[in-house]
Amino acid sequence: MGINNTAVGSNALRDNTTGAYNVGIGSGALASNTTGNFNMAIGAGALLNNTANFNLAIGYRVGFMNTTGNHLTGIGAAALRNNTTGGFNTAIGADALRENTTTDSNVAVGDSALGSFNGTGAFDGANTALGSIALVSETSGQENVAVGWRALESLTTGSNNTALGWRSGDDVSTGGSGVFIGSEAGFGVTTGSNIIAIGAFLSGVDSDLASLITAVTSATSPASPFPPRLLSVS
Repeated sequence: MGINNTAVGSNALRDNTTGAYNVGIGSGALASNTTGNFNMAIGAGALLNNTANFNLAIGYRVGFMNTTGNHLTGIGAAALRNNTTGGFNTAIGADALRENTTTDSNVAVGDSALGSFNGTGAFDGANTALGSIALVSETSGQENVAVGWRALESLTTGSNNTALGWRSGDDVSTGGSGVFIGSEAGFGVTTGSNIIAIGAFLSGVDSDLASLITAVTSATSPASPFPPRLLSVS
């Protein structure tokens, strides 16, 4: 039998055989764990199906479906609920990263942050969402960063986008490599790639600002064979 385990609650650590240094508190917490080590599950159904190592789950059904994913941190009801094999994910907030199954290295802080994400592409993952409902609609993509309430809220597919600010980039549904900084930056832009919008309520297709930045860039930068592409939609 495993050593230094703590089980409190009906069926907590029920199937443990050689797993050691585990803590299961709550009905069904770590119930299926057999050989996994150094796990802590607090809450009914937390890490119910887990057999992996180094996972922390606090809340109702946090990490409920996880089997072999390692180095997970989930705090809040149903955070990381459907994670099965994905590793090195952090979800703090109710329903954060709820639908993710196999992708790695995502960070979601805030209720429903990255809540719909379930990337199946070879490189999907490594997304960061900090704020309530940030990146809530994304289903596939990689290396997106959304910081602020509802930042990149509508993005469903796309990679390498950065949004900083309240509702920043929240109208964009598809696109990649966009930069949105400021409250509601990118307002009204729904699709496109390589968009830059810096400033509160600034649309990424603001022609006046584009002309201004182009003029300043031309006046202060050495000649370049490549014309500036600022605030473009493609």
